[in-house]
Amino acid sequence: MRKQPLRELLLKFWWSQPELLPEVEVTFLHRGVPGNSRSIRGSEIVKIGKDRIFLKGREEIPLHRVTLVKLGKKVLYESKRAKGRR
Repeated sequence: MRKQPLRELLLKFWWSQPELLPEVEVTFLHRGVPGNSRSIRGSEIVKIGKDRIFLKGREEIPLHRVTLVKLGKKVLYESKRAKGRR
């Protein structure tokens, strides 16, 4: 099975550094809002699945829609899609 770097990164915070999870910012493609993207804090994540993250309020975000993950100002993950928009 192919490893998913984004999932592995999020799981690292979930299991090894849960105190930092609230400081993690996850930006994802969200059609219909200005700029077609939305950001959430790691504290909104309630479960990390194989191909999606689950948020409070029953919302799900497929991992392929995540474009950026930051801890403070440090970029930890940037998708090819996000790099192409610069």
